[in-house]
Amino acid sequence: MIRKAALQIGVPALLAFIAWNAYLAVDHLQRVQKTAALTLESSAIQAELSGVFRDLTDMETGQRGYLLTGNPAYLQPYTDAKGRIEAGFVSLRAGLANRQREQSLESQLESLATSKQAEMERTITLRQQGYRHRSFKLVDTNEGKDYMDEVRRIASSLSSAESSNFARLKGERTAALKRAFSATIISNSVLLVLAVFAFGLIRHHGQMLGEEAVQSRDELAVRNLQLERVTAALSGQARSNMVAINMNSRLHTFLVQNEASAYASSRECQLGAVRGVATPFAVQPCMSSNTSLRLNSCFVQCQATISYSPGGTSVSSNRPLSSVTL
Repeated sequence: MIRKAALQIGVPALLAFIAWNAYLAVDHLQRVQKTAALTLESSAIQAELSGVFRDLTDMETGQRGYLLTGNPAYLQPYTDAKGRIEAGFVSLRAGLANRQREQSLESQLESLATSKQAEMERTITLRQQGYRHRSFKLVDTNEGKDYMDEVRRIASSLSSAESSNFARLKGERTAALKRAFSATIISNSVLLVLAVFAFGLIRHHGQMLGEEAVQSRDELAVRNLQLERVTAALSGQARSNMVAINMNSRLHTFLVQNEASAYASSRECQLGAVRGVATPFAVQPCMSSNTSLRLNSCFVQCQATISYSPGGTSVSSNRPLSSVTL
């Protein structure tokens, strides 16, 4: 009873602990995956921020080369960076959508980049129109320099924030991995102990069931032997009763038949006595061949003297008329 209760409690507890262990493993895995995703997102934001700043630098480099030489080939970096910078800002906005402070800095950065592009467009337009001196004077106002200085400041703030965020996420990821590793070792150790305990309990229970089965089989064999003996005894008694009933039936039939025969023989003796002389002359006792039952019976012979006249001559003859078993 105790073993059964232990199995009923231990096995469900083992299954529940297995399920709990699986839940912990999945939960830690999800945490690690979430932290890894945030880390990648932070890395992507830093890459986009660096790309935007690099595009502005390339545009400024192309602007200065064209202003100095008037060669349109120097505008190639400017043109390429101008086509990339818009996509960079779109990606940067998407990455900072859930961060209010960083999103505000991104808006300021985008506004400064737009102003810087407008300033470069004006100087390039003046140089294309042949106003080289006027374009240089516009550069000398340091308007573009102020925009770039502010862009560098905001980009540096965003980069520092992302670096801090990246370090924090990396620390959280490392801590999550350590916790997952520790929890996995502890839970698996406990699970191993429970599994060994349950296995031993099941094995012991199986051995006890085997011993009980052998004992039950022996008891059943003894009861079958006793039942066979009782059945044999009852069968022998039933056969004896059947034999006795059969003998009684035969005896009854025998007596009825002999009673009728005795009556017929008695009548014959009476008829012989009327015609002549009939006397009983022998009595023989009888014994049943099947049982030890002695029958009160006898063998009666009747003798009669009969007179008849063959050819007119009287003749007397003595002969047995009948035999009767009573």
